[in-house]
Amino acid sequence: MNNTHYNLIKEKVKVEPSKKEGVRDYISGQYVRSGVKEHEEAVNVFTQRLVEELNYLKNQIQTIPQFRVKTSPSGQEKYPVDIAVFRDEKKSYDNVYMLVECKQPNRKDGRKQLDIYLNLVPSVEIGVWFNGKEHLYLWKTRDPKT
Repeated sequence: MNNTHYNLIKEKVKVEPSKKEGVRDYISGQYVRSGVKEHEEAVNVFTQRLVEELNYLKNQIQTIPQFRVKTSPSGQEKYPVDIAVFRDEKKSYDNVYMLVECKQPNRKDGRKQLDIYLNLVPSVEIGVWFNGKEHLYLWKTRDPKT
């Protein structure tokens, strides 16, 4: 077989990345190569529900790159969040409506992490913990005296 023939055949075949190489993010369309199981079984499942069942627009949701929570109001953006949902397509810190922390199906941790995020982002109203099977919803309440 000569090289020319081989190159022609090679160009005709499009190979999708295998699960070992990554999974396509439902929102951004980018391939995720770390935390593949968590992304496939929790992040993509939850974002698809947000769009297809709850009618959020994809441009209201950020997954890749991950939204980062600041360590303090004027601090460094440090803590990555799996899913951030904004009130509209303006993806700014003061426009965050919901934060979602995703874990693999067999994991139960992450509640404390979510509590920290809710306290550090003033605009957020809802926090969700989801592991692909179970979920927990937290609503932020405000003291009427403040």
